[in-house]
Amino acid sequence: MPSSASTDPNKAAALNGHPRGGKTPSSGSKKSSTAKATSKPSKLASDALPSSSTDLLASIFENLPSGGGPLRWGLAAAVGGPIDPRRIALSELGCGKSIPKKLGSFDIIAELDLLLTQIDQAVATPNPELACVVDAVIWAYALPMIEKTIDAAAINSLNASLEQLARHCGAIADVSSLQRLIGGGELALVLAWQRKKQVTKEWLTEAVDCVKQWCESPEPSIGFAVRGEFPSDANEVTGPNQRRGSHARAVLASLLRSRALCARVGKQKLKKLQLDTIADLATWIAAATRVGGTAAFSTAVSRDVRDDIAPGGLLDQLKMLDPDTLGPAIDAAAGRTHSGGRLAWEISLPEAYCHSELGGTAIFLPEWDVRRGRMHLDYGGDEVRIEVDAGKMSAIDGVWELLIQVDGQEQAKAAPWSSVCEYTDDDVHYLELEQRWTGGIKVQRHLLLIREDRCVMLADAVIRDPEQPPASINYTSRLKLADGVSTSTEDETTEVWLTDEKGETRGLALSLQSNEWRVGPTRAKLDVTPDANLRLVVRSDKRNAHGGGVFAPMWFDFQQRRFKRPRTWRQLTVAEELRIVDPDESVAFRIQQGSEQWIVYRMLHGDRTRTFVGKHLLADLYCARFNASDGTLEDMLTVGGTDDDDLSE
Repeated sequence: MPSSASTDPNKAAALNGHPRGGKTPSSGSKKSSTAKATSKPSKLASDALPSSSTDLLASIFENLPSGGGPLRWGLAAAVGGPIDPRRIALSELGCGKSIPKKLGSFDIIAELDLLLTQIDQAVATPNPELACVVDAVIWAYALPMIEKTIDAAAINSLNASLEQLARHCGAIADVSSLQRLIGGGELALVLAWQRKKQVTKEWLTEAVDCVKQWCESPEPSIGFAVRGEFPSDANEVTGPNQRRGSHARAVLASLLRSRALCARVGKQKLKKLQLDTIADLATWIAAATRVGGTAAFSTAVSRDVRDDIAPGGLLDQLKMLDPDTLGPAIDAAAGRTHSGGRLAWEISLPEAYCHSELGGTAIFLPEWDVRRGRMHLDYGGDEVRIEVDAGKMSAIDGVWELLIQVDGQEQAKAAPWSSVCEYTDDDVHYLELEQRWTGGIKVQRHLLLIREDRCVMLADAVIRDPEQPPASINYTSRLKLADGVSTSTEDETTEVWLTDEKGETRGLALSLQSNEWRVGPTRAKLDVTPDANLRLVVRSDKRNAHGGGVFAPMWFDFQQRRFKRPRTWRQLTVAEELRIVDPDESVAFRIQQGSEQWIVYRMLHGDRTRTFVGKHLLADLYCARFNASDGTLEDMLTVGGTDDDDLSE
């Protein structure tokens, strides 16, 4: 495709060079990236603005904010911190604006040479780095401004590299690939818009297909979108303060722009089924929005994501996709409105639970109002990362670490985590994960949110394979407390209080296996480590023929009105055919806060009906509210098995 580059000899002479050497390469050639520019930094002039630069983006979005915000949407969340000056400068150019003076001089030649080197590397790999593809899109939007400032040879080289990257991404076979969507779709469409009549119908059709086909594969496409980060940026800071990013917002921003480009440039509108996928991803974005407008799994703070949360910004644009449903959801997620404790179906809100097995990501919301807290989970590898928000405070934020010993020998993970069970209704959200370990054991991880009560149970069950001989199992887990959370304990009892930076108590943590009182023997201990982790240690023994098993539950209460009420928790007696079973076989607990009580039961060995508090049950896991006035149980969750009480009726 020919370029419309400027050939002003004065500009070329003033720059005294450009990337790739001094000759203009043909559209099919690529020179070595070792030839560097030697010119001085070049400031771009604001009077070089072509009217079409802003006209396109302004026509795409309603109430478009001034500046380059639409090209920066989602970038801060993706890189896990402030957007670097390079991307800010280019996004301003991409929206037809001059570079802000506070950024200083911008060496366009050096930056262009760096981009072309990165593209050379990207097209040499089957799946280019997503950060490179996103940067290329911003450069493509900025072409009308850039071509007024640098010489024709540099522009031709840039055009050729951008086109090569777009074709490379468009050739990716996986239609759910983010690189194919953004590089083969949006990048190709922006280049077509810049070149207008100089593009072929085949180019436009292939570019539009990259967008449409991504939307026609919602499950894998959304799975790829809701997890992951820009590795080249996220790893810039290492150690305890390492950046983390989530690129879901950047993907959605590209989709919003591509939707309009398909219609205006490709002359094809997306169909309802395709638009539904975009709306589904928008629902994920809303559910993953935390207090202050930040994103789950990203270390970016509110000031970093200001382009997303500003009036007319990304969150406001999402509301336009489905004003009746996404509008209230976005407002509630951003803390602009209260849902008043009403359930989602009562006010046309989306479901308050999101889970993608392919993405290894889940979001639990008690309700859409962000002030009520939420829980985010990433289990896409051999580790589980969890974020638990208690209203305005983030309580847990980090990897859920695990150490297991069998007869004193440390064991290792033998497989990634996988989802084996999930359940959601008006009472609870529940997800169960499983992971194989060496030593003849598996770990079943339980995540339970009791929605109205604002209680969370995070628990591991370590199960010994039936054919294995008896063994002693020592279990240690660590949950990272979020920054700014402090803890305190009682003198005589073992609970842990969680306090925010203002000294206000926000949460209560209990180990159900631990004795309530500090005196006396106990199979479990909950404490806080010097590096701000909640550490739970539980042990079993091998006295019994069933081989040992461990259930290690942590119970969190985030309902502040209960904090001053009397509380207690007890391990209950579990029986089977007139025999009291060992804690390595089955365990049950009662938790009481004032007049409110809950029951938790877990079977560890033997597929048999067992009895506790008058309940006859064959189940792996059970949770209920206990009504002390009449001794009845209000079932909330039963995993596996049958209820003998129901069978006898």
